[in-house]
Amino acid sequence: MSFLMNWLLIPMPETILANAIGNGLSGLISGFMGGFIGLLMYQRKRAAGD
Repeated sequence: MSFLMNWLLIPMPETILANAIGNGLSGLISGFMGGFIGLLMYQRKRAAGD
């Protein structure tokens, strides 16, 4: 997921600092999305009564 965001949304970096910032942002976004999806799955399982 992080790779796709780097490839599609963030242009190729010109400096090492820009690369680090881009990787950090994509990692934060991927982590947030993974946590959010995990929370949705937990809520769905809890609502089903299992």
